[in-house]
Amino acid sequence: MAADASQSDEGLMRNQENIATDIAIARFSNFIDFVASPLCCPSRASILTGKYPHNHHVINNTLEGNCSSTAWQKSEEPQTFPALLKIYGGYQTFFAGKYLNQYGHSEAGGVEHVPPGWSYWVALEKNSKYYNYTLSVNGKAQKHGADYSKDYLTDLLANRSLEFLQYKSSNQPFFMMVSTPAPHSPWTAAPQYQDHFNDTKAPRDPNFNVHGKVGHTVTRHVHTLYKKTQSFIFTL
Repeated sequence: MAADASQSDEGLMRNQENIATDIAIARFSNFIDFVASPLCCPSRASILTGKYPHNHHVINNTLEGNCSSTAWQKSEEPQTFPALLKIYGGYQTFFAGKYLNQYGHSEAGGVEHVPPGWSYWVALEKNSKYYNYTLSVNGKAQKHGADYSKDYLTDLLANRSLEFLQYKSSNQPFFMMVSTPAPHSPWTAAPQYQDHFNDTKAPRDPNFNVHGKVGHTVTRHVHTLYKKTQSFIFTL
């Protein structure tokens, strides 16, 4: 799972579309790409539950909006598809990365809370970071600093995932969810990639900086960009 990927992320999206097409040809007669919400936490809750936001009641990225709240933990987490896979299918399950934006909040159990259904749990506390973050490793806090070789989150998640694949039981089916914050802000690239794409400009589609009068309530209430913001974007 990736965070905040868009059609403008051409290389990433092209690979995703190729994979989706291959799956569709091999397994399904129809394959439709969609999200239940443009907001992070409601969309992630929909992936986990198979429900639209008006049914799982996660309405925004705040604790008050039910994002990883105690109410969510009691009503929805026991019925997420990983929990059902483990209970009814005997799956060994592995999660690594960003869970829900408010996961680890002190008012909702902290990082000691491990959602039901996960055999192995390596979850980022709260929202996207690449350095100087805290992980919940099976309910125990693990703090990380700013050393690329030990702490860069994207690589750490990849390494933990490979470890799981190496040591998992061969007698049970398994399910993995690897949820990297990338390409979400703060867009901290690994050192070997920091100078890539220096000459690449973000696309300027016809809807760039056009105020939306229809759609989600968030887009309806967003004003057009200030000139200072536009100037910054034009440097991207």
